[in-house]
Amino acid sequence: MNFSVFKFNLISLIDFNSDFNCFCFFFFFSFHFFFFLDRMSSSKDQQLWDASHQGDFERVKTLASDPAVDMNWIGPEKGDTPLHCTCRFGHLQVVEFLLKHPLVVVNLAGKASPLFIACQGSHKEVVELLLADKRVDVNGPTKDGRTPFSVACQVGHKEVVSLLLASVRIDINKADNKRRTPPLVCLAGRSTPNCSAYPGLWKDHQHQGQVKKRH
Repeated sequence: MNFSVFKFNLISLIDFNSDFNCFCFFFFFSFHFFFFLDRMSSSKDQQLWDASHQGDFERVKTLASDPAVDMNWIGPEKGDTPLHCTCRFGHLQVVEFLLKHPLVVVNLAGKASPLFIACQGSHKEVVELLLADKRVDVNGPTKDGRTPFSVACQVGHKEVVSLLLASVRIDINKADNKRRTPPLVCLAGRSTPNCSAYPGLWKDHQHQGQVKKRH
């Protein structure tokens, strides 16, 4: 066997293996590096959601300053974003901050609106804040057609109902998927006991003229 040929083949094999090993190392490093970045980003998304859930304003503010954080990340509970989540628990300061953040999406298709969630939880101050934001869909229905006003009537928080009635943007006659409108249900005495006093409340508001008469 020609020693020089053997030497050339051996060197070529070593060079090839060296290049291949370098490629494998580069691929392995890149994959794990980007996987690590993705996990870091997801971890921060989760941290923002958790901070919003807990009403930790300083933590929310710190995390929101990171451009890698998804401000509309869907959390593990009820499909809430940080805004939806903090509205659910009535954390007014966090709600106010998130509403001012340019990357926060207020209304998400197919999900209950932040206003609906705040009305459901009877968080009066949050409801008032959301009503003042023109981006908020104040009559946005859920999948079953319920509006923020209808759920406020169902829950029975008079101050929240009064706030909604005072807004000219509220449609008090918007029916759900079963064609039930909140005022007609309450006026007919078919609502929950919490709504029994609402007819008297409605008489004090300009929206009374919107209530359609039943035949």
